[in-house]
Amino acid sequence: MGYSEGPDRGHAWVIACAACVITMILSGISKMVGILYVAVIDTYGVSRKEATLPFTFRKSLRCLAGPIVGIVGQRYGIRAVTLVGAFGASLGAFLAFFAPNVTWLAVCWGGVHGLGEAFANTLFQVVVNQYFEKYRSTASGIALSGACMGSVIFSFLIEALRDAYGLQGTFLVLSAVILHVLPAAILLRSPSWIRNGTPKPNTELTELNRSFKKQPPMYVITNDYVKSNAEKRRSIVSLNPKLLEKNENINVNPVKAHSTTNLVESLEKKLEGQRGYDNLAFAMEKQNNPEKPPLEKRLSIQNIFATSKESLYEKLPNNNEESLKKPALASSEQSADAKDEKSFATSIKTMLRLYTNPIFLLVCVCMATYVFTFIPIMTSMVDYSKDKGLPETVGKYLIHAMAVGDIIGRLCFGWVTDKEYISIPRYMILTLLLQGTFIISLPFASNLASFLVLLAFYSMTAGSMLVRMPVIVLKHVRKEEQSVAMGCYGFASGLVPLGVPSLIGHFRDNFGSYDGMYYLLGSLSIVSGVFWVFEPLLAKLNQRIEEKRIRKENEIKV
Repeated sequence: MGYSEGPDRGHAWVIACAACVITMILSGISKMVGILYVAVIDTYGVSRKEATLPFTFRKSLRCLAGPIVGIVGQRYGIRAVTLVGAFGASLGAFLAFFAPNVTWLAVCWGGVHGLGEAFANTLFQVVVNQYFEKYRSTASGIALSGACMGSVIFSFLIEALRDAYGLQGTFLVLSAVILHVLPAAILLRSPSWIRNGTPKPNTELTELNRSFKKQPPMYVITNDYVKSNAEKRRSIVSLNPKLLEKNENINVNPVKAHSTTNLVESLEKKLEGQRGYDNLAFAMEKQNNPEKPPLEKRLSIQNIFATSKESLYEKLPNNNEESLKKPALASSEQSADAKDEKSFATSIKTMLRLYTNPIFLLVCVCMATYVFTFIPIMTSMVDYSKDKGLPETVGKYLIHAMAVGDIIGRLCFGWVTDKEYISIPRYMILTLLLQGTFIISLPFASNLASFLVLLAFYSMTAGSMLVRMPVIVLKHVRKEEQSVAMGCYGFASGLVPLGVPSLIGHFRDNFGSYDGMYYLLGSLSIVSGVFWVFEPLLAKLNQRIEEKRIRKENEIKV
């Protein structure tokens, strides 16, 4: 294992940055819906309801494909699924270059590209979670903050591409840009302690390893020597002190050469005394092989007789640590080979079981609320600013305001819940209530400055809430269910965008204003925040359900 590999250590942050690159490209492009929406209206001459179809279909398919992505990822691995998805997303953007009308644009951009994004931009959070323990919220914020940086970058890029090559040429260039996800996806490899089944490194074990390397060489008495000299030796000489380094001195009464039982029993009892396994080698062995007999019992001081200070000892290899780990690695590899891959039916059962988890359902409702508010706001933002009398050229600044607020929310508030200054459920209540308030205030914005400030604050609360949801999901589901859970918690959200075209068309085309839509979206956000008041009760209910399930599984095993 590399010196920097371990939970919350050097290589873990590389994984978080790789995930950031993936979201920067894929989620960053998805946030350009406001600019592309206006471009579709101008290019194809369609109504606002029709122009929304490619983008809402893309979002719906991305969410609805979540369970399939989770099942496939559980079977074939997260890295493989992400690589295939990145290629599919690039292919969809390439095909959009040839779309003759909005219907074909919905098939190519919404269908092919949306499905590819679902595979490439869903499961990376599982790998990030595997590499972090203490700083999961912060790491999640880094991984998801790429969307904010991408929205700033692509707002300039897409506007320049549209002016130079038109909408179709823009899709062609974007297909090439999406291929840059592939290098980042290659890094999404599970940590060594997950792949090999070895104990997860921790601070205490890391210090133990470092101390181990600084210790003087250890020695053991070879069985061959003991056997060859058993008949020759008639008295007991002191054991090599380096074998029992860091243990107390052991006083044993002299015994006859062929009566070693008392010596063995006395020495073993001393080793298992009040301080347990103080000898560093024994501690390492116990840490790596908890199910095997302790090292001192397997060495067993087998027929350790008196020896002189001649070369009676055989020096262990320099890689003592690796030697001690080999039994654990061999055992884990055998157990891994013995396990069969989960069948499709098992994955379906896992998916159904997740939807009996009350906390999981609460997160699904929260995610659906996020999607139902974000897509209409992001889609209508530029068009709404034109209704307010602002020029279309300010559209990119509105996107920048949302990006700045979003990245602040995702990156700058992780410490609040990581250090437990406030619990995640209370944090969710606060952010959802504030989010609803900012949305309801949007129709009262009278100038560009107030519009930018409200959008920034809305994005800050929305982004801060979004990075907590994967943390909550992964905390309340079993480890073997995490891949499926990450794909499923956004499944219900896939149905929500299907109603967005009718929602936008109803308020803007029929009533001539988006104001009523913003009032509705803000109210839904506040109601969703109130649901989190009941989180403690749902957590207790989930605990009882889990205990009942465990008892049933134990009864079946018996």
